[in-house]
Amino acid sequence: AADTTRPLEADLQDGDQGSVAVHLAYVLGNQVRSVSNSASVQWTEKQLTVQLTTFRDHLEPGQDEEWRFKITGHKKDAIVNAEVLATLYDQSLDSLSGNSAHYYGHSFFPHHSPSSYISSHQSRCTRYAITHPRQSRHHSSPQYASIAWGFPLHAPRPVRHLMKCGDARMVCAPMMMARGGGGGEPEMAMAMASSAAPMMMSKRRAAAPVEEEEQANEKEVLADMDRGDDDNDAAAGTGGEPTVRTNLKETVFFMPKLTTDANGDVTMAFTMGEALTKWKLLAFAHTPTLQNAAFSRGDIVTTKQLMVVPNPPRFFREGDTAYFAAKVSFKGLGGGTESPVTGRARLELFDAITMAPVSTQFGVDPSGGLPFAVPVGKSEAVSWKVQVPIGGPSAVTWRIVADGGHVSDGEQATVPVSTNRMLVTETMPMNVRGKLTKVFDFKAMTKAASPSLAHHALTVEFTSNPAWYAVQALPYLMEFPHECSEQIFSRFYANSLAQHVTQKLPKIQRVFEAWRALKSDALKSNLEKNEELKGALLEETPWVMEARDEGEQKRSIALLFDLNTMSAGLSRAMTELIVRQRGDGGFSWFPGSQYADRFTTQHIALGIAHLLHLGIKIDNDTLKLQRAAQDFCYREMIADYERHINVYKRPKEEFFPSSIHLLFLYSESFHMLQPTLKGTAQARDEPLLDFFRAQAASRWIESSLFTQALLALIAHRKGMQPTAKDIVASLKERAAKSDELGMYWSFACGHFFDQLPIETHSLLIEVFSEVAADKDAVAELRLWLLKNKQTKNWKTTKGTAAAVYALLLGGESWLDESELVGIKVGGAAMPMVNAEPGTGYVKHRYSAAEITPQHATIEVVNPNKGVAWGAAYWQYFEDLNRIQSFQDTPLKLQRAFYIVRRNERGEQLVAACLLYTSPSPRDS
Repeated sequence: AADTTRPLEADLQDGDQGSVAVHLAYVLGNQVRSVSNSASVQWTEKQLTVQLTTFRDHLEPGQDEEWRFKITGHKKDAIVNAEVLATLYDQSLDSLSGNSAHYYGHSFFPHHSPSSYISSHQSRCTRYAITHPRQSRHHSSPQYASIAWGFPLHAPRPVRHLMKCGDARMVCAPMMMARGGGGGEPEMAMAMASSAAPMMMSKRRAAAPVEEEEQANEKEVLADMDRGDDDNDAAAGTGGEPTVRTNLKETVFFMPKLTTDANGDVTMAFTMGEALTKWKLLAFAHTPTLQNAAFSRGDIVTTKQLMVVPNPPRFFREGDTAYFAAKVSFKGLGGGTESPVTGRARLELFDAITMAPVSTQFGVDPSGGLPFAVPVGKSEAVSWKVQVPIGGPSAVTWRIVADGGHVSDGEQATVPVSTNRMLVTETMPMNVRGKLTKVFDFKAMTKAASPSLAHHALTVEFTSNPAWYAVQALPYLMEFPHECSEQIFSRFYANSLAQHVTQKLPKIQRVFEAWRALKSDALKSNLEKNEELKGALLEETPWVMEARDEGEQKRSIALLFDLNTMSAGLSRAMTELIVRQRGDGGFSWFPGSQYADRFTTQHIALGIAHLLHLGIKIDNDTLKLQRAAQDFCYREMIADYERHINVYKRPKEEFFPSSIHLLFLYSESFHMLQPTLKGTAQARDEPLLDFFRAQAASRWIESSLFTQALLALIAHRKGMQPTAKDIVASLKERAAKSDELGMYWSFACGHFFDQLPIETHSLLIEVFSEVAADKDAVAELRLWLLKNKQTKNWKTTKGTAAAVYALLLGGESWLDESELVGIKVGGAAMPMVNAEPGTGYVKHRYSAAEITPQHATIEVVNPNKGVAWGAAYWQYFEDLNRIQSFQDTPLKLQRAFYIVRRNERGEQLVAACLLYTSPSPRDS
């Protein structure tokens, strides 16, 4: 009948534990309707019960205590194989991240989920089906994200559903929740019981109600013990020195593996912390069969009759004046009416290292103390003025003692003392072009006139031949871990270059032999050798960590430039490339792909052309591979053109080559320079290729910097000199020049191959070397490229290959230079001891006693053709308020001080002067 509620009764079996699902379908108004719901069924046998047999919630600081719990199962039988994890910690930590205990309930065990479907078709026939609940039974995976007592596996919440469909209704009765509570309840809060049968099921499987005597057992915590007499006896003064509390740790204990004895009892013996605070107990008990219970209690307090609660500063700073405050509280002695407690509170300060008294140095009188008179249940504040001396101890141990005669208390801890002086490092980069003499004036040293400044050290380091950084990058190409086709070719490229450099410049091989003989500093990166630079350790600074790879590269160079190793590496890499080349001449990025990657194929073909252009001999198998790859790229370009004409139906004049097309034309231009590349290459439609070159040249102004460099080289090699000269002139006009960085361009970088800065700059070096024949510009461009290698790698293997090619291409051979630069500091020659072979790296450190004003002048003579660079680092100690901000770099930092003013409009920030001024009492 309508508006009638009927209970649904079911006889639950053992297999129904976890949950049951109910599906109801009915017909109303010629429409099929359905409702579904699920109900949780307790895993009663998995629930444990915790009874407190010995437990005190009000304790004295430092008191030896023992708590005892009894663990029983759902049949009140003692659990002898249970493990308990328990901890006791300062409850104030919950304000940072709240912790609670929850029964794991259904998260460990299987449950049912409702699943049904009802489908109606356009015909008069209606299909109806309900899946049996057991068919959708599954296990939910427990989550362990919050191991720090978060217990994320929550029990179900109470549910009450009232679902209406037209005139029909189905009511699901609310779930019956077992006891559970927060940590602030006076009784033990246990979330041990999941929800009982939520619907009005048969009582044959109803959970046993929680009995009143269990609550009585739980409250049997001996809280009504006569603690007052014991506390009074313990706190009574004996006339001696008051006890000082020093154990102020936030965690009293963490016991991860307590076990029950034969009677199911668990005993926790510990010494209570000495902080005066409120504590929280969290514990979790379980058995091998996943019986479990979680419990917590948050009303455990450590108190004394007389308590001193300090409010110490987090740190002292030399030269500051601070106020050290504390609060004295009196709880009373019990036993009726009491008079206020009177006494004196004193502050004592000690050197934290030697424990020698230093109170008088800080302007504190440790003998007399401050008087106090505190009524019962009240508090009184006391404070001391502390003047922190300059040059005193680096850490101070403070001790506050409040002595009221028959009652007393004290607390002790340590705070650091921050110095008012800071180690400052001033730097001066030094770059000297080839065959020049340059004098540097360290202006920071020249202008230093502060009376409080104290020298620490002056370090001068210099690299006579930075071009060796390119050699150090070759192992990066050889040892890159990935097995894609581009990385396999990089190994072939690196071994070919290494073999060529060794044969062309025999002097280089002698340098490598010298590196093998030196087992320490020569194999370290420059930043590893300069540890005092700004005091930054390699292990602590991420950007410096990248430079550590430089040391690993030097350790690999001796192996790389071994002739046998180079030959074996060449053979392995080329054999792998031949196997990977497809029948159409293309290369996939990784083996197994169905399609060839156009860019990877063009990169390999172009790289082999670069090697030939450097004069490196290539065998016939490699030449055959290069021709096939170049033919593949040619067919791809023609296919793009035919698709433009035949598929998109666009006129020929609207086809403008893209960057990948120009990359092919640039690679094709090497076939004009290297006849060995022509061989049996596929015939080219030269008129069509000339059309492509003309179309690209007509729009060079709109092209990217990378594309313009490609066009300049293509036009120069094809005889289109006006276009090539116009591009070079435009590039010169837009170039930026810097004494430190050399010649470079600013442009929008990206992730595409024609937007990468290293590859673009390397290509521009080739332009100015071949098209412009400008040696001075090439030298400036090389400087920028080397500067980007000064502290880190050239990012990618492709960028490294392009940079090494550009540095070895034409121009002056910087690697053949071997003379050391001449350096004079303060008019005297700097010792050039243990100069590193090859790079000529040398460093010398002047101590504080050696530094004079004349050391601010440094003269450098560079006898080599290439650039040489170095730097000077001056370190000194200075008062914080006298340190000036450095404003001469792109990264500008400016320091300002503000005072928080409180007025009728709230808090406002007001700029304060650099030197200390006395704030208002309302300021902070």
